[in-house]
Amino acid sequence: MLDDAGAVVPGTDFDATKIVQYGYIPQYQDAIHVAAFFGAGTDVAEDGTAKFPEQHKDAWKWEYEGIWGDEPFIPGDAVIQSPDFGAGNGWNSGKIAMALTQQWYTCCVGAAGENWDLGIIPTNNGVVNGRVDADTFRILKDTKHPAEAFTVLSYLIGEASGKLLPAYGGMPARAEDQDAFYQAKSEQFPWVENWDTIKAGLAYPDIPSAEGYRPNWLEFFDRQRLFQTTYRTTPDLDMDAEIATFEADATAIFQKPQ
Repeated sequence: MLDDAGAVVPGTDFDATKIVQYGYIPQYQDAIHVAAFFGAGTDVAEDGTAKFPEQHKDAWKWEYEGIWGDEPFIPGDAVIQSPDFGAGNGWNSGKIAMALTQQWYTCCVGAAGENWDLGIIPTNNGVVNGRVDADTFRILKDTKHPAEAFTVLSYLIGEASGKLLPAYGGMPARAEDQDAFYQAKSEQFPWVENWDTIKAGLAYPDIPSAEGYRPNWLEFFDRQRLFQTTYRTTPDLDMDAEIATFEADATAIFQKPQ
């Protein structure tokens, strides 16, 4: 970390209110995604209540300490949303050393310069963890035109799949499309050497998925986002109490009629 006077952490002259270079950002990662990088685990208990795994709580506390602790290295929301730090696209500002995110983020790093590469995620307590986003096409079971919808779906994942790749930043699931995808990425970012880390990471998905089913999913998603906004904007927060409140609210959400 670096402040506007050139002082670095740790250092007695460092001014945490005037940081111009941060060390790390969970780029475009909501609270449930940040948690999954620390270790897989479900937040829905067998009795239908919310029960957050300890590793998820550790993840949120770790991020909070990184934002508000004595040696801050993670930007909070006010910084992330500021024009100087990309107006929401923090790592692309070139003022944050590392970002943890999915490969689709290569869609949005055009201003980040050429001095970057991909790397593997550190273990947590000796355990390798990962995160996989999977974007798919689906047909609703109550659609009025199932045959026509299936025809369109077959086209999108078949003949048209290659045409869709330039508009999509994620790795295609079809193995026959992957070499062409990475060739295009290599031409776009010729300095990147470690594209193989993406395929290797598929061996370590978050199970269950951070984006998997929860009862009343949309309401829960909004609540976890509020939780994250709260700890990213509030110094001197009692994180244990905040997590307990989030857990209680999540239980109420899970137990609502669907």
